[in-house]
Amino acid sequence: MSGPRRERKTFVQQMYSKSHILLKPSILYSAVGVLIGLYLLGVMAFVTQGKWTAFLIAGILLLVTFGFVKDVLQFCIILLIMSLPVAADVRIYYDGFNQLFLTLSDCFLVLIIIVAFFKKSFHKKSFTRNLTLPAPVLLLMVCILVTTVAANYKLMAFFEYLNLLRALLTFVIIYAYIEDQKKVETVIRFLLLGLFLQTVLAICQYVNAGFFGLTFLGEGYRTVDEGNFSAIRVGGTVGHPTALASYLILLLPLCFRTFSEAKIRANEKILASVTFILGLLALGLTFGRGAWAGFLVGFPFLILSYLWKRIVSFQFATSIVICLIIPLVFTVVFNESLASKISERKNTFSGDLDDRIVWIKDSVELIRQHPILGIGPGNYGKYMERFYPAKYEGGRVVHNLYLYAAAETGIPGLVLFLIFLTGAFLQGIIHISKHGRFTAVVIAILCGVVSFLIADMVSVQYRDYNVKSLFWLCLAILYAVNKKDFNEIQMSEL
Repeated sequence: MSGPRRERKTFVQQMYSKSHILLKPSILYSAVGVLIGLYLLGVMAFVTQGKWTAFLIAGILLLVTFGFVKDVLQFCIILLIMSLPVAADVRIYYDGFNQLFLTLSDCFLVLIIIVAFFKKSFHKKSFTRNLTLPAPVLLLMVCILVTTVAANYKLMAFFEYLNLLRALLTFVIIYAYIEDQKKVETVIRFLLLGLFLQTVLAICQYVNAGFFGLTFLGEGYRTVDEGNFSAIRVGGTVGHPTALASYLILLLPLCFRTFSEAKIRANEKILASVTFILGLLALGLTFGRGAWAGFLVGFPFLILSYLWKRIVSFQFATSIVICLIIPLVFTVVFNESLASKISERKNTFSGDLDDRIVWIKDSVELIRQHPILGIGPGNYGKYMERFYPAKYEGGRVVHNLYLYAAAETGIPGLVLFLIFLTGAFLQGIIHISKHGRFTAVVIAILCGVVSFLIADMVSVQYRDYNVKSLFWLCLAILYAVNKKDFNEIQMSEL
């Protein structure tokens, strides 16, 4: 007969009981107070804009919260997931052209590393035992590091490499964290909560015809005025409308999975269905044509895959089209203002297309001149502006992810990136072929990634650090569900 169940201690209590140092409560609270004081002094020295104030308030609340949270590591990982669509960054270096930003997600990455170190010190079974890298990821990082060293503008390349390290750390942390099905559901749950908040904010931006008062969190939008076309392109706190569109098409398939799978709780199904409808509206209001094209390819593939694996019935799929897609089409058709905006926006596409064809030709020539090492990460805009100042004013880049990657990291870098993607796809296909419990999740992620990769054929939102980190997080889930130590539990235990 088992004894009474032990009450789970908070992280602070665990540190208190495991440490050999006599940390009395008064000493512990004093130490926390000193840390908060140092934090205040450090931040107040740089208070020049509202974002610093947000960092300050968040930091103080976070330190206080740690004393009441039972699993601080999981709490920090949740905060990291929720911070991905928040472009709350502060410029910490600027020399006239090169600039480096401290982001909100950077703070949570550092916190996770610190907490993981303490857990390793106080527990035999620690989170850090899972900190491994798949071989394609390691090879890709080494290749890009070589191109960084050989870059024309080394400081700019180094800062871009740091942006990639953000995504890599997010990948490693999520890959290590996911060790059973419950943690997969935790990650998905908070991804969709962040998606819900972004869709609500985007629609509020459109209704308000501009900012909604969250500029300190990176809120952004664009006003397009081209001839007879004038509209507000919503951006949420992701910042740029096209970046928000990329964020949406990555996560909307997961949203569809949540309200279509039978074993999900009813309250989560309701929230997911509302989020999906709002997400489709927000996607339309970004006026991101590449994202529209990617989603129009990825979503039908998602429906067909779910029908093939019998995750949804034909009647359910048909009802989804009737109840969700058709009303949105009628909204556009019968809303003369919105329909005219889309029509006028279509008419401006020919001028954009001419410019982009020229950029593609220039990028192909650039790849031919630098086929092995490329010109270095983040160097494209500056390098091309030096030779063609009129065409590349302001550091413009080619609107194609694959040409952009080949130009900056060389053909080997592009090949390794494609191998990394192929490895993730193979992991997903293996899980589907085994009829794994997360087949619906894997299919949804694959469809989101496919939509994103199609959209970035006419864009390059992979450059955005928020979108890049989210993209790598999705790939981390694909790699994690096939780990040897992945524990399958019953859905009723989630």
